Amino acid sequence: MGKPNLDIESVSDVTLFQEMARQKPWALSALYDRHASRLYGLAVKILKDETIAQDVLQDLFLYLWQNADKFQQSRGQPLAWLMILCRNRCIDQLRSREKRQRRSTTISDDVLRNLKLDESESPLESVHYNELQLKMNAVLNSLPEEQKLPIQLAFYRGLSQSEIASELKIPLGTIKTRIRLGMQKLGVLLKEMSNQES
Repeated sequence: MGKPNLDIESVSDVTLFQEMARQKPWALSALYDRHASRLYGLAVKILKDETIAQDVLQDLFLYLWQNADKFQQSRGQPLAWLMILCRNRCIDQLRSREKRQRRSTTISDDVLRNLKLDESESPLESVHYNELQLKMNAVLNSLPEEQKLPIQLAFYRGLSQSEIASELKIPLGTIKTRIRLGMQKLGVLLKEMSNQES
């Protein structure tokens, strides 16, 4: 199904999560446009690395697409949950970077206590989203170039749909359609991949 005949700006984040849980790509696109810049800014602030921050953003929205039903409104506002998930992934990246570089210094426990505000994710989830990134890259590369490029600009560079349209010199409506079609195909392909593994 395509985008509903309503003003997306008037749709609440809670409704977007509900629609994402029903596998509606337009809802993911709307949530991305609404919050990606703020989440990317948080990731850059914590990681001090734009490339890794882009990876975190991609991982986060992939996780949201596949786990939208885990959002519980009783736990607070959707944006707060998004910020916590983003912060947790940034911390995981810092820990991974520390281990790879074998530095003698470590992230202080005080810093981690201030950053990691939520312990709802299991260690398995942290491992799982790295596997999902590999799957996402493989599936993304199978898309037609006209759909793949706008999605890459959105996830890897944190551009809004308007910015993508401006950069590619393509009408905004065309960009929205290509991203929507690409996200639908990604959803189908990821579902097929999951079915093959189960």
